[in-house]
Amino acid sequence: MKGKVYKSPNARKDLAGIFRYYTREAGLTVARRFFEKVDTTTEHLAEMPGMGALYHSDLKHLSGMRSFPISGFEKHLVFYRPVKDGIEIIRVIHSARDVWNILGKPTN
Repeated sequence: MKGKVYKSPNARKDLAGIFRYYTREAGLTVARRFFEKVDTTTEHLAEMPGMGALYHSDLKHLSGMRSFPISGFEKHLVFYRPVKDGIEIIRVIHSARDVWNILGKPTN
């Protein structure tokens, strides 16, 4: 059974910003390829939601969240939470950014 992929409003904003960046800096072809890889990666995660590193945090809203690199764009990380019928994408963040401050500082 194919899992569903839900995107939070913040994840949608992240993806729109990344698309604009790639369009401006690398061209529309690269921006479209990024989105194809996001779709492929998140569909795979929805089928196997236990993949990825568990993000340890005391913040309740981050409980059970995991991270996984986007195939072909490994410096971009998908932060997601498994849900009953798939996954919820919480954020998509470049690893060079201050991920801890964006999401909330992890405990480990």
